[in-house]
Amino acid sequence: MTSSEYEKYVTKIVRQFDFCKHAKISNNRKFQGKRQPGEYEIDIAVELRFSEAIYFLMIIECKYWNRSVDRPVIQSLAQTRDAISAHKAVVAAINGFSKEAISVAEAHGIALWRVDPEFNDKRKKLIDGILFYHFEPSPEDKAINELYYELHSQLLSAISVDRDGYVNKPRDKYLLCRLYAASIDAILRDAYTQITSHEDWRQVEALKRLAQWEDSSVQKLKTFELPMFEKIPERLFGELLKLVAVDDREAFRSMIKYRKASRAMDWPALPDYLHLHLR
Repeated sequence: MTSSEYEKYVTKIVRQFDFCKHAKISNNRKFQGKRQPGEYEIDIAVELRFSEAIYFLMIIECKYWNRSVDRPVIQSLAQTRDAISAHKAVVAAINGFSKEAISVAEAHGIALWRVDPEFNDKRKKLIDGILFYHFEPSPEDKAINELYYELHSQLLSAISVDRDGYVNKPRDKYLLCRLYAASIDAILRDAYTQITSHEDWRQVEALKRLAQWEDSSVQKLKTFELPMFEKIPERLFGELLKLVAVDDREAFRSMIKYRKASRAMDWPALPDYLHLHLR
């Protein structure tokens, strides 16, 4: 692996962070100094703009060295961060950091990442093997999970929100921070229950897509059948759709298996998990 390939590997990891999914990420970009004159080339730059007034810049320096990173690298990056007015600075290295480097990084608020591709690949294979051996879901659970994710994804699409809580319409981007602060699941839990409690809610034009989602979801629940569990009783449809709105996959799966409505539960026969979620 070359230094350039290492930068690409670190970039790939950064793109997997939740807060970076909607960020602008660039490699070897040059920034003009704001507090100090000059031009500064950054290995990885992560830019997030929430609004005209809210902007965040994180810079990452990558070191694919056969030795640990020492103090001068940290000091130099701290100066670069201040010169271009970046909000956060990170050093990613394959062989760690010296004690002096760690001390200086703590003093300047520089994050230190040890990123070793070979170690990470081995760990991933080990974890994947453990998960496959111990947690391979049954065919019935796989089928229920697929049904659940299909219903939940279609619900989010109906209200123009993606799985990360981002609104899809550009004009509604200002809602982003509020959705994260309030939790999209909490909003849906209250909204769907209250909306559907009114007899005439389907007559409201603004709720047309939500009504279409409910109709299509009911049809999917009616036709869903497993050899071991057969068809889902219609008395459970309302409760199952509420669990989809709450994004509670475990309770959704358990209710399909136990075949009981929450209003007439045989409580001693159910696991504690359902006791907490359905009372």
